[in-house]
Amino acid sequence: MGLSAALGKASRKKATSPVISAKELNNTANADKELLFFNRVPKVGSQTTMHLLNILSRKNHFFFHKDKPNRVEAIKLSDREEDYETCVQSHDKECQYLDGEVRDDYGQLTEFFCGQNDECTGFNEDFPLQQAKQNVEKNYAVVGILEDMNKTLTVLEHYIPRFFKGVKDIYYEEIAQFTKLNRNIYKPSVEKKVKDIVRLNFTRELEFYEFCRQRLHLQYQALNLV
Repeated sequence: MGLSAALGKASRKKATSPVISAKELNNTANADKELLFFNRVPKVGSQTTMHLLNILSRKNHFFFHKDKPNRVEAIKLSDREEDYETCVQSHDKECQYLDGEVRDDYGQLTEFFCGQNDECTGFNEDFPLQQAKQNVEKNYAVVGILEDMNKTLTVLEHYIPRFFKGVKDIYYEEIAQFTKLNRNIYKPSVEKKVKDIVRLNFTRELEFYEFCRQRLHLQYQALNLV
């Protein structure tokens, strides 16, 4: 059952309970193998997740494999130094984020979830957004949200118990350790007005984020834990 169908059902039967069930929103029933893939989206807590999976593999008796880091050619930085806020406010090319632009950074999650199609590469375009949504519904059991870590861990534990049984206890018992993993303490803060300028060009990226967040909320709500 897709997200749109679940929302439609919810709107027609607002007064009834339960409106949705975890079984309807859990696509792991379609899997024919006990195989878990964690797609490492850049800068979304992957170090914490990999550490969790390593511990869980011993507790839940599954084989954990992590690919070795790929060696890449070091990029020599320009002698010119400029902070991000200045880059945005001075309208420098690398900080403009123009619609349809093909970027070589990790600024667009829609491209990551869209796939390898050439049409997936245009920044803030509609095709990558819609294809990314379809792929999430069809191919991803859970897409977590760092800002909703408790919901993410709860959904993982209930929807994929074979691998994530006990994940909340492990996370919160060792939370002091997890919060230190791969954190950049030298990362400068960015003023709200600069963030607001950037958000104007990230409309479809933000829509995809809200889509994933709503999907996670529906999965959590369907568990009827409250």
